[in-house]
Amino acid sequence: MEFKCIITAKAEKDLAEIIEYITVELYSPVAATRLVDEVGNAILRIAEFPESCGRVYPEFFQKTEVRRCVIGNYLLFYTVNYDEKQIYVLRIIYGKRDMNEIVKKISEQ
Repeated sequence: MEFKCIITAKAEKDLAEIIEYITVELYSPVAATRLVDEVGNAILRIAEFPESCGRVYPEFFQKTEVRRCVIGNYLLFYTVNYDEKQIYVLRIIYGKRDMNEIVKKISEQ
C-alpha cells in the first residue's frame, strides 16, 4: 500500500535553493531538471517502500524514527507515520554539509 507524501515547507525551500544554485551558479539547468526528476522518483519509491532507506540513529532522535535517502550528492530526510500512512519529507540537503548540525536541527522541528 502506498503512503501519501507530504513535503514540508523547509524541504520545499531546500529544493528550491538547490535548483537555483545549480541553474544560476553552475549554469546547468539540465542538471537541475535531472535532480528534480531524481527527487520525484525517490519520493515515489519511498511512498511505495517507506522502509527502503536507512535509519538515522543519532542521539537527537529518541521519539521519532528518521530515515535518509541518498539521491546523488544530496540527502533526503523523512519520517513515516504508519497510522496515517503518510511520509513527511523533512529536508533535502547537499550531502557534504555538516550532518550533525543538520540532523540536530531536524530533531528540533
